Amino acid sequence: MLISDSAVIRMKLQAPELIVHDKIKESYTEFPKGIRMEKYDAHMKVVSCITARYAKHYEEDDRWEVKNNVIAINIQGDTLKTEFMVWDSKKQKIYSDQYVKIIKKDNQTFTGTSFESDMNFSAYELKGMKGQIYVNVNK
Repeated sequence: MLISDSAVIRMKLQAPELIVHDKIKESYTEFPKGIRMEKYDAHMKVVSCITARYAKHYEEDDRWEVKNNVIAINIQGDTLKTEFMVWDSKKQKIYSDQYVKIIKKDNQTFTGTSFESDMNFSAYELKGMKGQIYVNVNK
């Protein structure tokens, strides 16, 4: 599935199965066998990618909930791993209230008890952070 805005493709969504639940109060689309989402910039360059073994999309508030082996990668090559994450399009944020692990492109690793980021996973904040920071000291 391709999602566009003003005739420009913004996201590509791949899933082996989807189930639409529209006969209930808060309708949603369920992806019980997993999902892969790629977000693009105006030049069709991938700026972030999220995969998970399960996902739900709530149409009314344009909110995604992904869980079970969630992996997000940003344009800088940083990788986030967690078991649950929310992608809230209205608030322009992605976040998790569960344990997260971020592996930077230079292999620095950070963990935290929760996480919040912009939609592209390029500016993020970890709470309860632990990890090692490499520092280059010039004499």
